[in-house]
Amino acid sequence: MKEEGWLQDADHRHGLQMALAVLLAYGVSLALQLPEGFWAVMSALIVMRPNTGATLGAGWDRVRGTAIGTLCGLFGVWLRHEGASLPAATLPIVAVLAFVGGLVPALRSGPIAALIVVSSGGVAGHSAFDVASLRVVEIAIGIGAGLAVTGLAPSARAARRFDASCAALLHQLAGQCRQALLPDGGPAPKAAAASLRIALRRLTLLVMDVEREARLPWRRAGGKGATPSRCRQQAALVGRIAQQVGALGRLLRMLPAARLDPLWNNLRNAAGHALDSTADAVAGGTAPAQLAPLQALGATLRQRLQAAEAYDEPAALLAGPVRLLTADLLLLRQLQAPRPVTSARTT
Repeated sequence: MKEEGWLQDADHRHGLQMALAVLLAYGVSLALQLPEGFWAVMSALIVMRPNTGATLGAGWDRVRGTAIGTLCGLFGVWLRHEGASLPAATLPIVAVLAFVGGLVPALRSGPIAALIVVSSGGVAGHSAFDVASLRVVEIAIGIGAGLAVTGLAPSARAARRFDASCAALLHQLAGQCRQALLPDGGPAPKAAAASLRIALRRLTLLVMDVEREARLPWRRAGGKGATPSRCRQQAALVGRIAQQVGALGRLLRMLPAARLDPLWNNLRNAAGHALDSTADAVAGGTAPAQLAPLQALGATLRQRLQAAEAYDEPAALLAGPVRLLTADLLLLRQLQAPRPVTSARTT
């Protein structure tokens, strides 16, 4: 039970995946009797990511950068063969590739590969061309080891990590909503807003990882789990919900005279509960999102506006945001409905 609990932590799982990828990459290099098997280990460490889609993206970037760097490195080896000194044959090539890598981040491994090939001087019994070829083989082994380790672990699938990140973000929004709707307006929102921006960016990157995984033949054959389309819709909804929670906090700061109105406390409880229950449903819980209190609050707002003899500023300003928040949470609940129930939650 302790080991299962230890593996529930995402960082622990990723650390174990890294260790397994290192052992697998070196084991394959040893079986093939490659002269420098640790280059495969280095590639595995560089490309290894928590999920298959991210590993595939990093691996493809490294393959492209290494191929370009290897070709340029062979040109540097030819220059050295023609009599150029090591700095003269190396620095201009590496500098140009570093400039290109700055413009195109996917090619950042190019200058490293060129430097390795030009400065290696060959391995005993192997020409410079053989050294370059061995580097490519070793890099491919490292990438393959990373993909094998993440591909065989269900917890490494990008869709599961995407749902876990969505759930964590919704829980974060629930806490922010409860804080922002306190009578004193809660703490300064700048730090919370910066944290939300980082979480939303991470969510967008995970959608890209899901799309990469969906192109893998064995993932297409499986036919189950989150689709890129569903993940894109879910990410867009979560982004809108984050904006609406922020708008509710800004409204309270705009209406200091209305802070003692019981309406705010009701909204604080209803919105927080709706966000938390939606997060539990997204994370794989068996119960659907509980939105009834928030829907009841929306009905109360409409009744207040209809019954008010004078302009009811709090109810008038809150009616729109509450309605939008409820609508998006309903859409998010509908996205979860057709999914099969999972027995374990990813954290």
